[in-house]
Amino acid sequence: MLPWRSDTFTECGRRTSGVTNVITSDELDDRIRRRGQQEAALTVCSTCSQNRSPARWDTNPVRVIAREAVRAGLGDREPSTRPEASQFGNELRAIAALIKSTHIAMSLTATLPRLRRPSASQTIVVARAERRVH
Repeated sequence: MLPWRSDTFTECGRRTSGVTNVITSDELDDRIRRRGQQEAALTVCSTCSQNRSPARWDTNPVRVIAREAVRAGLGDREPSTRPEASQFGNELRAIAALIKSTHIAMSLTATLPRLRRPSASQTIVVARAERRVH
């Protein structure tokens, strides 16, 4: 699951709001350890259990992004019209905009030391110089 999403999806791409019971991948791993592969398979969606990815955001964010990109239509000849493709595309655009704005903010922050207010002694010197001109 992508950490910025408020809505969650099953491994097969269904919204969890439309599913009776949802367990995490870690809970499925635990269920398989306790009950065995065959018995655990009787209690979960077969598509989800077969397609589940061992990738977790904290250990392999690239794989998580790749999984979402495939769900969104990566590899299709034509742009996907699936809702998940539109959502993922919008998320990527938002991330790019955040990075760009952060980069601009960081660039501005880097120039701020040069634009700092003059010290008290510098102010006095400037003020005296201005008086001489007038």
